[in-house]
Amino acid sequence: MKKRFVIITLFLFLFIFITLEIIPRINPQIILLFGDYISTIMISNLEFAKKRLQDKIMVKPDKELGYVLRPNKTIRIKTSEYDFMTQFYALKIDDIEIGVRDKISNLKDIFGVAIGDSYTFCYGLSDEECWVEILQNKLGKEVLNLGVFGYGSAQEYLMLYKVGLKLKPMVVIWQFNFLDPADDRYFLSDNFYPIPHPQNIFRKSPFPLSHSVVLSIIDALSIIYVEPIRKIKALNYIKDAQEEIIDTAENIERAFKLCKENNIHFFLVFMPEHDNLSLTLQKSLCHKIPCIKIGFQKEHFFSIDGHLNPAGSNYAAEKIYEYIKSSL
Repeated sequence: MKKRFVIITLFLFLFIFITLEIIPRINPQIILLFGDYISTIMISNLEFAKKRLQDKIMVKPDKELGYVLRPNKTIRIKTSEYDFMTQFYALKIDDIEIGVRDKISNLKDIFGVAIGDSYTFCYGLSDEECWVEILQNKLGKEVLNLGVFGYGSAQEYLMLYKVGLKLKPMVVIWQFNFLDPADDRYFLSDNFYPIPHPQNIFRKSPFPLSHSVVLSIIDALSIIYVEPIRKIKALNYIKDAQEEIIDTAENIERAFKLCKENNIHFFLVFMPEHDNLSLTLQKSLCHKIPCIKIGFQKEHFFSIDGHLNPAGSNYAAEKIYEYIKSSL
């Protein structure tokens, strides 16, 4: 009986090891999708993890921008706080085809473009509730939403250079989020999915410890349940972010100069705006770049993921509208 128990235990251990560590080497996308899903469940909850998995389905790889919204796709995401459906229309500029939430009949009518991450994309909001759409209605002029969730300043600069400038807008609204430095680091790393090469993630070594699912789970659990490790991780993240924010600031300055060279008005907006990284960036940039400070309150955000709720979106659109009207 004891021998049988040992054999079954060893078999289960081998099965789990093969499932978690061998199969992902055959198809690296599994480790990136499944690993992200499991870690999100442990750190947050099942509802948020399901939402994260749906995010992966909404995008497609792009050799220039890393990934873009999948053109000609209708999506619906439902959580306890919101239930929104939107369609991504195809926009083709030169050899780049992306999905956008706006249906544009004439590209020559573009007055402005909004560039940013999920706060510009308006995650959790209907098209009518999105601050970009509300701003467009207030201005009475076309403002194209080029926001893509998960983008940092590096991808946003590429979006501006490869797509935004080709539309010859009069105005560029650039939205910053405190996660931008981390998103930039991820975009430039070998682990980035779905570009540059998910099939070659393990090309240097077939079993690097940094890609171990088991170790990733242990690491996530240690952050949650071991206080000293959690503090060390937090301090390291802050240190890394402080270093990376220099690169993020440089990307924003490059974007500002690019717009200035093309006679385009550039406005920088912070969503949210009271975190330490945003405050640091405001001090270093807002004396030379036009910054729009919204004045968000806690009630302007969804509690499940921190994105703007309808009230926050409407408030942001009003403040941005007032600033732009007084500046032009």
